[in-house]
Amino acid sequence: MSLLGKHWLIKNSDTGKNIIDRIMAHREPLDDSGDFFDPYLMKNMDLAATRIAQAISGQQRVIVYGDYDVDGISGTAILVRTLKKFNAFVSYRIPHRFDDGYGLHEKYIEECRNTGTKLIITVDCGISCASQISLAKKYGIDVIITDHHTIPENVPEDAHAILHPLQRDCPYPFKGLTGSAVAFKLAHALLQKLSPHDHLNFLESLTDFASFGTIADCGPLIGENRTIVKRGLAAFQRTHWSGLRHMKRLAKIENDKIDTTTIGFRLAPRINAAGRIDHPYVALQLLLREEDDAQTLALAKKLESLNAQRQEMTRRAIDEVMRHYKSELHKNLFMAASPDWHTGILGLIAARATETFGVPSIILQDRGETLVASCRSRDGCDIMQLLAPERENFITFGGHAQAAGFTVSKEKFPLVEKNMYRRASEIWNRSSSNSGPTLNIDCHIDFEELTFENAMAIEKMEPFGIGNEKPIFALQAVKISEISLVGKEKNHAKLSIQSPSSKDIPAIFFSAPEKILRQQISPDALVDLACHLELNRFKGRATPQLQVRDIAM
Repeated sequence: MSLLGKHWLIKNSDTGKNIIDRIMAHREPLDDSGDFFDPYLMKNMDLAATRIAQAISGQQRVIVYGDYDVDGISGTAILVRTLKKFNAFVSYRIPHRFDDGYGLHEKYIEECRNTGTKLIITVDCGISCASQISLAKKYGIDVIITDHHTIPENVPEDAHAILHPLQRDCPYPFKGLTGSAVAFKLAHALLQKLSPHDHLNFLESLTDFASFGTIADCGPLIGENRTIVKRGLAAFQRTHWSGLRHMKRLAKIENDKIDTTTIGFRLAPRINAAGRIDHPYVALQLLLREEDDAQTLALAKKLESLNAQRQEMTRRAIDEVMRHYKSELHKNLFMAASPDWHTGILGLIAARATETFGVPSIILQDRGETLVASCRSRDGCDIMQLLAPERENFITFGGHAQAAGFTVSKEKFPLVEKNMYRRASEIWNRSSSNSGPTLNIDCHIDFEELTFENAMAIEKMEPFGIGNEKPIFALQAVKISEISLVGKEKNHAKLSIQSPSSKDIPAIFFSAPEKILRQQISPDALVDLACHLELNRFKGRATPQLQVRDIAM
């Protein structure tokens, strides 16, 4: 029985191949060419780049309008920095999560009209904003959309250009770009057009921003995304952007190896914290700072403070969900609402609920006359299948397969709730053998395979993330000979794993379950581990260790 209550799904039971071949047998080949695709392969790219070049040469006012999450903020930073390189008359706007909500809003169109803005470039939004873009056109403002979210039936026909790898007839060879990556491709095209002989160094300096958004927005780390993130992590290791340097220093990762976990779990949450519980301008202004001065440090410290607040708010809300709502878990869908949950942390609560309960989750903030929702899904479940049929009942709506959001009136919510529960039962038929969360395991591994050489070979598969997950192995019939609790809250466990041949290997179990924390496993008991094989680097030495994901008795 799994201590975390998870069903272990072992993808490859073949033991006749080496460890890497067993892992790759059920994965897409990894592209390590290191090259970017020609940005002009994307539909409408030349149209967009030409219009921006006209705005630059004519000193027309340009607004870059981004979303308030990491993907939108980092993509906005990419385009603002690129436009400033060419002395464009550029500024930026990002909506407030609570006051405005997602998307391009009419009040910003009105502002652009009043300030004489001639061009709006959206980042990570816009594809669902047909009426707002029509209003902009009416005022003589051109709109270039850069987006990656689900394309609606009502495509904004009044946009000057739409850059979206999934739009019809787009020949771009990689379809999995996130919002910041689409912005990066537009920057790439502008640099080629306006600085064809001297653009590669500046383009490379933007990869850290593009990798931020790609990792944080769970872009699949295959194809061109793998190239963006691999090069972006290298750029981030030696970044010359002062804001990022201060973030690294305050997060105490100056000398650490920078990988997708560092970005996804330590740095991206700091950027997101601004948009979640304050204003995203705090994060964007930090990313745009040129000076390494007191103001830059103050912005970085502000993010640190906001992130600490966000962590505490999220902890309390998740505790409430686990205490009061677990008994109400529906077979195929989990929904919960409270007036006390801040809009900015709804997605975090939904993600934890989905991870814990193994079903798509919808978490709502009750605002009196309306409900605001954030939705997260699990592998194999497209949340848009659930939400799209309710489009006419929503006040606002948008997202993609794994993450979405909507606003609905209190009056219409009972019908929407009923329809979504019914539809979840129809489209997500789950067998009893797969009830509960699933842990996907690549293959079995023998104790003799827990070597430095194999850990190095696995490390070469980085960067890890969606589409190229860090390999998980099943290690059978071993003993836990020692347990010691570590961490500020003593909620992590250092373990010593002993094989039948009595050889020990160290292991770490982050956020360990109660049975481990209370050291209630007999030292003579044989257990199975679900674990990663990795290298622990300390004082110039690298030794193999396990990171435990689950234990079966």
